[in-house]
Order: sequence, then C-alpha cells, then structure tokens
Amino acid sequence: MLCSAGELYNRTVININDGKRVGTVSDLMVDTKTAIITALILPGKHKMMGILGREEDISIPWEQIRVFGKDSILVDLPLDE
Repeated sequence: MLCSAGELYNRTVININDGKRVGTVSDLMVDTKTAIITALILPGKHKMMGILGREEDISIPWEQIRVFGKDSILVDLPLDE
C-alpha cells in the first residue's frame, strides 16, 4: 500500500494491546540522511481542558507500527501498569 504523508495526518492511532485510542497523527519523524520515516508523532493530551497546556507529544517508533488501515493505524505499545 502506498500513501502520501498527508494521508497519514489526522489518522486515528489505536493500541492493539488494549484497543484504546492513543490519538491522531500530527507529524512524522524522518531521518534526513536516509529519508526513512522513523516515528509517528501524536500531540500530547490536554491538561485540565487545555487550560494548563498539553502533555509532551507522543513519539511512536516505526518498529511498533503493525497495520496501516484506511481510517486508522494499529500500533503495539506496552500497557501502563
């Protein structure tokens, strides 16, 4: 499957380990020496309805991506305990 970077933006990311929505893609991390995408970047969650800003952005390494679907991306993230 081929797709442009623009098609990945705002796509929903879901963790396969618990089925929860992690967020939506807002950016990509690219290795400029090899031109390879190394991670998906998702914006951090809002603190106190956005009044206190946001948490740090979430970076999902390429190796943890399992499936690119039409509307979502499935990733394999460890569960918080």
